[in-house]
Amino acid sequence: MARINRVFLRGAVLKPPQVAKSGDQFIYARVYVTVVRSGRGAANRDGLVCDVPLIMTRDTACIREIETWGVNDIVSIKGVFASRRIKKSSFCKSCGIKIQIPGVIMYINPIFCEKICHLESESECMQYLEDHRDVSNLMITFGTLCREPSKHKDKTGSAYAQYQVALNRIFRIKSDPPELRTDYLWIKSYGKNAAMDLQNLHVGSEIFTDCFLQVRKIRRRALCGQEYEENGKPLFYPDGTPVMKAGGDGDPAGCGKMTEWNDHAIEMVPYGIEYISGYSCSSPDGTNGLPQMSFAYMLGAVIKPPQIVKNGCHYIYAMVYITVARGVREVGDRRRYMKCDDPVIITRDPELIREIETWEECDIVEVYGELRSRLIKKTTYCSYCNTRNQIPGALVYINPLSCEKRCHQDSVSDCIQYLAKHREVSNQLLTFGTLCRDPSKRRTLDGLVYTQYQAVLERNPAGSVPPEPRPEFPWIRSYGSNAADDLRRLHIGSEVFIDGFLQARSINRHAVCGQEFDEKGNPVFDGNGMPVMQIDEDGDFIGCGERYDWKDRMVEIVPYETEYIDNYFSDEILGEMVKKKLDEVTESEKDDGIL
Repeated sequence: MARINRVFLRGAVLKPPQVAKSGDQFIYARVYVTVVRSGRGAANRDGLVCDVPLIMTRDTACIREIETWGVNDIVSIKGVFASRRIKKSSFCKSCGIKIQIPGVIMYINPIFCEKICHLESESECMQYLEDHRDVSNLMITFGTLCREPSKHKDKTGSAYAQYQVALNRIFRIKSDPPELRTDYLWIKSYGKNAAMDLQNLHVGSEIFTDCFLQVRKIRRRALCGQEYEENGKPLFYPDGTPVMKAGGDGDPAGCGKMTEWNDHAIEMVPYGIEYISGYSCSSPDGTNGLPQMSFAYMLGAVIKPPQIVKNGCHYIYAMVYITVARGVREVGDRRRYMKCDDPVIITRDPELIREIETWEECDIVEVYGELRSRLIKKTTYCSYCNTRNQIPGALVYINPLSCEKRCHQDSVSDCIQYLAKHREVSNQLLTFGTLCRDPSKRRTLDGLVYTQYQAVLERNPAGSVPPEPRPEFPWIRSYGSNAADDLRRLHIGSEVFIDGFLQARSINRHAVCGQEFDEKGNPVFDGNGMPVMQIDEDGDFIGCGERYDWKDRMVEIVPYETEYIDNYFSDEILGEMVKKKLDEVTESEKDDGIL
C-alpha cells in the first residue's frame, strides 16, 4: 500500500503549549491549535467551523519552536497523522476512584512548524483563519479499508458513510516502537461520496483522500473496575459477566457501576475520494483512471519584480519568478548545501493578480497551486545572422489557487537565509501521473546516474484555461534507489504517485535558423532529411539556415518518494521475467551443445 500521509495546518494557538523537560533535556511538547474548515464543506456546510487537533512531538527542533509560541500566535505546521495506545484516566461518578481505560490518542506529529505572526485578540485570530480557510486544514493520504463502510445519520438527519482505514507510515517516530508502522483513522463521507463509498468500497479497498480533519467530543461509557485486554476491549466471562480487577485485599478494585466520561475523536472528512484498487465499480467521477490532482506549495522569495499585464483597467495576467529552496531530504549524491530553483507563477485570476501586484523584491511569499504547462513560442536570435527565430516549446508553471505575501526581508542574502531555514517546506509537489515514455538511464555531467521519463498529468476541468481539460506532460528525473526501482519497474502506461519538488535548470538546445515547425513543436524535414525553411512574402528564405545553439529553461519533477499505483512490474512479475530469461539461456545452451 502507498505510504503518503501529509497534513498541512494554518491555525491559532489559543492555549499555551505544554513543554516537558528533564533538566536541560526536552522530552516532549503538546499544543492544541485551532483551525477552520475550508469553504469546500462536506454536505454543503458553508459555515465557519473550528476544529482543535492536538500537535505532539519529541523532536528537539520542533519542541524549541513550540516553546516560543504564545496565546494568539498564528502558526503553520507540516506533519503526519499518528496514533498511540495509552491509558486514559477518568473518575467514577459513583465512588470517585480513578479508573484507567485503554484507548488511542490521535495527534499530528510535526515535520516542520513555525510561528507566522502574533495577533492581539482571539477575534483577530478567527478573522485571520476565516480569510485563510482554504489552507487552514488540509490532509492528503492513501489508506486501505480495514472495516466495511456502514451507513449512519447525524443529529441533523444527514446520512453519511463511516469506515476505518489503515495508513502506512513513511516517517518513523523515534519514541514509538519500531514495529509500529501503521495508524488507523476513521473516515466520514457525506453526500455523493457517501453513496459511492457504500456501494463500491469494502475491506481491502485502497483509496486516496483529499480531506480535512474533524475533531469532536464524544461520550464514552465504562464499568468502574472492569478489566481490559491489550487492544482496549472490555473482558467478560463466558456467561456475560464482566471481569473485574482485584484489589490488594482480593476485593474488586471498583464499584462495578456504569460511568460516563468525555473523550475526543479525530476523523477525516473527504472533499474528494479517488478509488485506487480493490473497489467494486467505478470511481466517484465515473472513470477508472487516475485522479485529476496536482498539489504544489511554494514558499519563496521574489528576487525580480512581477510582470502585470493590463488592458485599460482590466487585468490580463500576472507572471512572477520566485526563488525556492530544496528540502533537507536531498536526493542523489546527498549534497549538504542548499540548492535553489526558480519556478514561474502565472495566473489570470483578477483577485490573485491584485495580490501579486503588491509584491516587491525581497518579499517572502507563499503559493498554493497546481502544476500547469502550455505550448508557447520561445524567441531566440541566430548567433550567425542575428535573425529572430520563434521556436515552439513548453512552458511549465504553477497556476496559483491561493497566494499571499508572508514578510519582507532587507536583502537577497536575508531571503536566502530565510529559505535555508524553511527548505523542508519551500518546494513541495504532490501529483499523480501515467507514463507516456519509457524510463531511460542517464548521467549528469559530473557522472551521477539518474532515470528520466515523461508522464501525463490529467488536468482538473474546473481549473482549465481554456475551459476544456488538457493534460500536462512534465519530465520526471529520479536519483539513487528511486532511479534504480523506476528503471526496473516502470514502463509506458504505469501509474504513479509522486511526492517531490520542482527542479528548474538551464539547458543547451540547437536550432536551424529559419526552419519550419509543425503544430506539436517538432522541426519539419523534407523527404531527403533536409530542413524545410520558412519563406517570406517575397518568396525568399527567412534566416541563414545555419545551426546555432541557444539557452532554454527546463522545469522537471524530482521525486522524494514514488508510489507505484498500477501497471508496473511487481516482484512476482520481475521474478517470472528473470526465470523466463534463464530458461531461454538454458535452451540456447542446449541447442549449442554446451549442455
